[in-house]
Amino acid sequence: ASSTPADHHPDPSDVLHTEFYLTRPRAETAAAEPQMSNLRLGRPDLAAAVRRVAEMAEAAGGRRAAVMTCGPRGLVDEVKREVRKHGNCDVHAEVFEY
Repeated sequence: ASSTPADHHPDPSDVLHTEFYLTRPRAETAAAEPQMSNLRLGRPDLAAAVRRVAEMAEAAGGRRAAVMTCGPRGLVDEVKREVRKHGNCDVHAEVFEY
């Protein structure tokens, strides 16, 4: 029998978790926040965010996790420092400046 999307059951340890942070939200963006559960307004607590990712990977049987970030050099460097504190995370970063 062929597999179709309706009968496909992914491994529960294969997880995609996203969080988006708008550090300079506009008024119309703030109104959209309740509709997007993964949208956060303001600056992220990077240590806590990376720790959550590492804990989710550990809870999924010791799997590795990818932390992806984009933003100015200072933000990217801080994320990389936090990721280095956890042995089960890798980081991919894109730097952009305004």
